[in-house]
Amino acid sequence: MITLALHGASAAVHDHHAGRVGSFGETIAALDDARGRGDPVEVETLVTRSSYRVLGVLPRLLHAHGVTSWRLAIATFAAQPARAVPRLAMALPFALHAIDRAGRLGLATVIVDAPRCLLGPLAARSVVTAPRSYPTPCQRCAVRPSCAGVEAAYVERFGSGELTPQ
Repeated sequence: MITLALHGASAAVHDHHAGRVGSFGETIAALDDARGRGDPVEVETLVTRSSYRVLGVLPRLLHAHGVTSWRLAIATFAAQPARAVPRLAMALPFALHAIDRAGRLGLATVIVDAPRCLLGPLAARSVVTAPRSYPTPCQRCAVRPSCAGVEAAYVERFGSGELTPQ
């Protein structure tokens, strides 16, 4: 399996997040090369404050280029500048819409380390790679054992009001 990063369905969005002009074209060429060789390809997309609104157009592009699976990863304070980290309650509806679109195209899709309480009927698409902080609302949540929680830095910056125990 080959894993490539694709952060948007246009050069403007992807190149901005990749930090290099021309990266989008190179990534699309790599997708097509892998498809030509018959290699399965997974794409990982970083969900940021500036990209979440355009996630919905990615499934069709990924499908057209033979991508076999898609991972959406929410930007974190540990890995990205603070200005890149989105409010979960704002970004996740767009991510969930994109996941639904991907599913309709037969594209296997997961969302990485997102709190389950904000994923609604698509909570089963959540993948936990590293449990994090569980603020006060999470203490009585029934799905906490299978939830990634949130970054402590996220709670410090935005609070925990978005989290709703189940």
